[in-house]
Amino acid sequence: GTWKKVHAGQPQQMVGVGTDLYADFGAGVGLYKHNGTAWQRMNPNDPTMMVAVGNALYVHFSGVGLYRYDGTWKKVHAGQPQQMVGVGADLYADFGAGVGLYRHNGTAWQRANPNDAADMCAVNLQ
Repeated sequence: GTWKKVHAGQPQQMVGVGTDLYADFGAGVGLYKHNGTAWQRMNPNDPTMMVAVGNALYVHFSGVGLYRYDGTWKKVHAGQPQQMVGVGADLYADFGAGVGLYRHNGTAWQRANPNDAADMCAVNLQ
């Protein structure tokens, strides 16, 4: 294979979902998607945290909330997660001390643990 420059900017974070690349280019620029050929602006806000879960992208925007994107944007939580990880088709989000660790299955939230997670990591057990 050969290397091909796809953007001159410096992304703050990047996440792959399926065959698309999502890149956060920061405040004043926003969130973009690259489909292998072209860039498309997905949101003008600056993501604070992003994670891929199956074919969906979960993005937290500071002061706005946590959103799920799978072709359309849907607000899934008003709070601010301290950390997030995707495991299979589920999102695990740590909302900190006094709130705990929650699992989102794409539709609903379920409390997984009342404690504040110090660290999280997804492991594929297939």
